[in-house]
Amino acid sequence: MLEEYYSEVEQIFIKNIFQRIDYINSNVEHTYEKEILTDLLLDYLTYHFPNWQENVYLSSNFKDFEIIDIYSAIKNKKYIKEYTPTTYAKEKDIFKKYDTVSRVISPKKRTRSLW
Repeated sequence: MLEEYYSEVEQIFIKNIFQRIDYINSNVEHTYEKEILTDLLLDYLTYHFPNWQENVYLSSNFKDFEIIDIYSAIKNKKYIKEYTPTTYAKEKDIFKKYDTVSRVISPKKRTRSLW
C-alpha cells in the first residue's frame, strides 16, 4: 500500500521539513545557526527519503496539492544549494544533534521553540 502512495507521502514529508526551515529562517537571527539547523533538517529528510529531490510533486512545485510552495521560495538560498548530506546510523542521532544545537541558539524574542 505504501508503494502506491509513496510519492504523496514523501511530498508531505518534504513540505513539512521546508515549513520548518522557513520557520527557522524567520526566527533565528544568525545565518550560521540557520545553516546548521537547516542542514540537520535536510539530513533528517534525506535519512527517510534519500531521493527526495526527485519527487514528482516537488518538480511540479506541489501544484496538485494547492499549498504554498515554500521550497521554491527558499531553494535558491546559498546554504540549501550547497547542502551536502551527513550520514547517520540512527534517526535519534539526528534528533539529539538538532536538540543540542537548538538549545544553544538564541531565537528571536517572540519565538519559544525551534522544533
